[in-house]
Amino acid sequence: MKTCVAALLAIVVLFSALSAGKAEAGALKIAAAAWPGYAPAHVAAAKGFWKAEGLDAAVVTPSNPSEVFHLFKGRLVDIAFDMLGSVVQYRMDGIPAVILAETDWSHGGDKIVVRRNISTKDIGRMPVGLYLNTPAISFFLGKYLSGLDMRPADFRLIEMPPDELAQHFIDGMFGVAVLFDPFAASAVRKGQGRVEVSSAAFPGCIPEGVVAMADTVDRIDPADLDALFRGWIRAVEWSRNPANWSAYADILNTRTFSDEAPFPEDDLVDLTSAVRIHDRKTLLERNRDDGGLFAYLAELKSFLRENDLLVDDFSVRDLVRNKAILTALKSETP
Repeated sequence: MKTCVAALLAIVVLFSALSAGKAEAGALKIAAAAWPGYAPAHVAAAKGFWKAEGLDAAVVTPSNPSEVFHLFKGRLVDIAFDMLGSVVQYRMDGIPAVILAETDWSHGGDKIVVRRNISTKDIGRMPVGLYLNTPAISFFLGKYLSGLDMRPADFRLIEMPPDELAQHFIDGMFGVAVLFDPFAASAVRKGQGRVEVSSAAFPGCIPEGVVAMADTVDRIDPADLDALFRGWIRAVEWSRNPANWSAYADILNTRTFSDEAPFPEDDLVDLTSAVRIHDRKTLLERNRDDGGLFAYLAELKSFLRENDLLVDDFSVRDLVRNKAILTALKSETP
């Protein structure tokens, strides 16, 4: 009960912050969870890259990924950064979400943690904890389990916020948990856990990017969407420049991870190394028609069907609206 109340209070606070932003006419409201893959959004805002492109944008950063979903579903934001597999769940739940671009993927940040005293054959005897029970995470879990001749349907899957999940793993409720750092590190350190595998073992298995409601895309000025991605591209290139590391680290601590105590430099290096943010070339390869993003969604659809998780069929092409990112890439070509 306390968790529900806390979550509701957090949403109220976030809503108040966003409502205040409405005083700025035309501001594009963006939600981006506290995750290094989304940090270029904070860079674009802090360094004025969006403003330079003529875009008025406000970024809100919930500490819990599930809060992004509530903001998005409640239409309290126009744009959200999210795991793209979650958009499939939105569609199956009747939420008309679309993908505007793939911008990065988890590459080691998401981990499957197993209690050290549990053998592989005993894994199926305890529930599996997930920080989000969506196709994005079950697909990652499924890739790991396939090597054990198991599948997600063989388990009782329980979703809970990452901080609570880590604590319950430490307390012995779970034998297996899917977490991301720093919560995965806590489960390993305090819960006698071992990292069985990370998302780095399956490159591209958890792609992330920009999502919106279909009707929201229709009402947003196309020039604003182009500016959104031009500013993002500039922010990515700025953050990749070693000369900007000190300033980038400050943005990570004060904006991306603003609800946490400042991370020391070594921790920030580890966190940013656990994600692959796409450069121009990769953005084009992943987002072009029938590119890597389309291949991922087709593979995810097959996985859901094979595991009896395809609640409602969907068209891969209907999920993607890639015009703005491709236009921005064309205009940003050196």
